[in-house]
Amino acid sequence: MQGLVDRKLITLTTLIYSVGKERLGLEEERVRKEPPRLNRRQVLIQNLRRELKQLRRRYCSI
Repeated sequence: MQGLVDRKLITLTTLIYSVGKERLGLEEERVRKEPPRLNRRQVLIQNLRRELKQLRRRYCSI
């Protein structure tokens, strides 16, 4: 390991990565699924509950 610091650093990181890859293997990326979309009825119910909660908070703070 002779030479410039940049070269030593690149060599060291490459060595560490390759040894870890050999011994532990690579982790495959998981496919992210989008959460299921809510239908109109569920969105309406959610909005009504949110509004009720806000009204309760306003009433209790008086």
